Amino acid sequence: MKREEERINENGEVEVIEIEETIYIDKLVGFKPIPVFRYEDTEGEPLPEENFIIEIPYEFNGIIEELGLRVETTAFRNCYGTYNLRTKVIKLASPELIVFLHELAHAVDDHLHGIHGGQIPLQEVVAEFAAAVIAYLMGYKIPLGNVKEYIESYGFTELFKAFARVERVVSFVVERTSRFEAGMSVKARLPNERACKTESPQEVV
Repeated sequence: MKREEERINENGEVEVIEIEETIYIDKLVGFKPIPVFRYEDTEGEPLPEENFIIEIPYEFNGIIEELGLRVETTAFRNCYGTYNLRTKVIKLASPELIVFLHELAHAVDDHLHGIHGGQIPLQEVVAEFAAAVIAYLMGYKIPLGNVKEYIESYGFTELFKAFARVERVVSFVVERTSRFEAGMSVKARLPNERACKTESPQEVV
């Protein structure tokens, strides 16, 4: 930023000089959940335990097998789902379909474009918007208000940069599903060890 200032020089004359200043501003670039209370001390419906059963619609079986994915359940820690880039494991701490579709979209995005571990805004927006579109096209009802809030938390500008990428992810999934198999489902496998490690450089949520 530049501004002008009047000063008296060594000859006693008034002269105008230009001063360049650097101004620093605070900018919000992301969010990190911080627990305030233990979940044991809160009220409401109990959170899913590690051994809950999640029903994945049967038409996604082909994609799961093609990409070499494994779907597991986990107790809720600080995220509802993760996808591990190295092991190709999707871990779910919620029975909600949108959570599975979000992580599946990460896996497809990784297969098509290659992604990085961690919560990168562009990747998160692609996964959430792709999941919502897949659910809509396949006739599944999901809480769109939650989708909107999730994308807003990362910024709609990220979405504007990713429409073509979202389209490729959606097309990959929709082209590989068969609606005549709808209604059948498979149960997620329960692993011996389960955790939700969002700090891992190999995982996205």
